[in-house]
Amino acid sequence: NVVSVDVCGGVDCHGHGGAACLIELEELAKEHPALPGGERFVVQRSPCMRLCGKGPNVRLQVTDETDPGVSRTLGVEHVTEVRSPHDCVRVLAVATRTAAEATATATGGAAIQIGVSKTPTPQTLPVAPVDHRVAIMSRRAENMRWEALKVVSRRGEEERGALLLQEAYRADANASKPGGEALVRR
Repeated sequence: NVVSVDVCGGVDCHGHGGAACLIELEELAKEHPALPGGERFVVQRSPCMRLCGKGPNVRLQVTDETDPGVSRTLGVEHVTEVRSPHDCVRVLAVATRTAAEATATATGGAAIQIGVSKTPTPQTLPVAPVDHRVAIMSRRAENMRWEALKVVSRRGEEERGALLLQEAYRADANASKPGGEALVRR
């Protein structure tokens, strides 16, 4: 099975960080190339999904491609308001759940619900104990990177975005150092 992760490329979604969402999901998909059931992710930009005002939006579509030349849709779900790196991680959690439900349906399990949902709450992901300072600094670095990716995706702001990305990478490196220097607020 293939899980297609389609990021809306419409103007509203793009303005709210759709390009950053696309990049983040591509990187996450590279880190997790296959799901527990053997499904693989395919991340791509799609035309406008007509869910304007709720974006960035992501459509998850599970297809069965076991028969050569035949593609059968097993399940579809839309996730709205994907506006941070954490939301992107949650999208992949929803994709994993959707793939499992779709596979169960295809093998005689209960029918999968097709619908629209907001980004799932943090309770859907396991939480590991972590040093609070590192967590705060890492979250700050992730948000800096997200904002830099939004700037990079705008025409004419590539240079400014590149500088912001460098600053975000420095913040990330600093966050991972035990007892690293405090970052200066602007």
